[in-house]
Amino acid sequence: MKKITILLFILLSHGLFANKPSYIIFGHSYKCLNDTNKRDLFIKNLNIESPNATFILGDIIQGTESLNERTNIFNEFKNKLDSSTYFSVGNHDISGPEYNYTFYKDNVGYINKLIQKEEADFIIINSLIELKKIISFLKEISPKIDSSTPNIILCHSRIWDDNIISTHPLKHDKTFIFKNFTTALPFKIDYIITGNSPGQYFGNQFSSTENKNINNNNIFWCDIKDGIICYSTGMGGTRGISKNNAPYIELSFVENQLIITPKVLNLKNSVSDSVKASKKIDIKSNFTKIKIHIVTALYSIYFWIGIVLSIILLICIGIIKKTRI
Repeated sequence: MKKITILLFILLSHGLFANKPSYIIFGHSYKCLNDTNKRDLFIKNLNIESPNATFILGDIIQGTESLNERTNIFNEFKNKLDSSTYFSVGNHDISGPEYNYTFYKDNVGYINKLIQKEEADFIIINSLIELKKIISFLKEISPKIDSSTPNIILCHSRIWDDNIISTHPLKHDKTFIFKNFTTALPFKIDYIITGNSPGQYFGNQFSSTENKNINNNNIFWCDIKDGIICYSTGMGGTRGISKNNAPYIELSFVENQLIITPKVLNLKNSVSDSVKASKKIDIKSNFTKIKIHIVTALYSIYFWIGIVLSIILLICIGIIKKTRI
């Protein structure tokens, strides 16, 4: 009897606390992760997190590096991250007369891409090109879209924000009005996540003094536009918290709902201290994950089927035991 009870507990616990896939997202890292040591430290931290995939949403290079330097930075993320790694193009990634789409595509392999996971469809787009080209790509992938899971657009620019618009493609920002984008969509979009710098919106871009109006605490922020939930996250510059901390977000899902956990890595620590600190932070993160797993289990039909079958089994065992007596 004890052995059967223990077996049932193990089966139920495995379903309840099994590690669920998560996804890491960051962007605009060229200022914060501006040397190999910092990038190595950051990558080691992400490997401790063990995400299902990592999405880098633009500007991992500044645009002034040599061709070899640029290639090395891309290769560091592609080869050293344990997870599948995907890129969305940023304005710095294709800046400079000799560093264009050809260089970017040679290093990344694509400009736009559909990544289908069990939890969601992730749709990487180039937010710097003309609207008609973006819509053309979305129409192309439309037959493959899974309508039973969330559809998430990943790109560099805050395409829902019409306050800043570039006059020509392949500049700093988008070139179109967001309403024109949403009305042309061939399928429903649930979320948009972008990776440009928070400095453009919370920083000192239009300030005459270096330290005026700088928000050093932002990890991500959220807007809702035309029924789409829009998140923006990106590393800052080289001042204040941005100088020593690398912010990023972790995505997980509960019943098709996106859960975002904000995180930050202190780059001042040594590699070993940072890894230890990451593990401490991860304990808190794991506690949050356990709560998410519990909620997921409570909503899962398989969990309740397991409960019912376990009760029936225990009743049958009790009846057999009484009959023997």
